[in-house]
Amino acid sequence: VQALHQRGLAHIRQDDLPRAIADLNEAILIDPESPEVFYQRGLAYAAQKNYPYAIEDYNQALLLSPQNVDIIYQKALAYANLNQLVEAVESFNLTLRLNPAHAAAFYQRGRAYYEQNNYAQAMQDFNQALSLKPDDQTRAWCLYYRGLTFSHRGEHQRAIDDFTQALSLE
Repeated sequence: VQALHQRGLAHIRQDDLPRAIADLNEAILIDPESPEVFYQRGLAYAAQKNYPYAIEDYNQALLLSPQNVDIIYQKALAYANLNQLVEAVESFNLTLRLNPAHAAAFYQRGRAYYEQNNYAQAMQDFNQALSLKPDDQTRAWCLYYRGLTFSHRGEHQRAIDDFTQALSLE
C-alpha cells in the first residue's frame, strides 16, 4: 500500500494525474482506512478541477481523521471553486476554529464573503489575514481584494493604496 501511495504522490509531482489517481485507487482498495490516501486522491481530483470527486474524497478522509485542518481547508477551497459559497464559508469557519492563525483561510473566507457582496465580513477577514503576516502571494491577493472592497464602499484612495501595495509584491 505504501509503495502505491508513494508512487501516486510521485505521479502527482510529475503532473501525471490519471496515473496518480489510478495508483491511489488501488491503494484505497487494499487499505480503505487511510485518510491520507483519500486526501491525496482528493488533491489530484482538485488539480483536474473535478471538485465534486475531490469533495467526496475529502469527506471520506474526514470520516477517518475528523480534525485534520488541511483536509477541511482543501474541502472549503473545492466548495469555493464550485461557487458553493455557503458550504465554503462553513468549512473555512471550521478550519479557523481548529487553527485561528490560518491566514489563507481568512483570505479565502473573505473572498467568499466578497463574492456574496458581504463586504463588511470580507473586510474583517482580509484585515485579519493581513495581521497574521501571510506569505507574499496571500498578502498580495488580500490587498487586491481588500482594495476591491474599499472601492465598493467608495473609499477610492484606500483602494488605490491597497492596489499599489499589491503591485509591489508581484
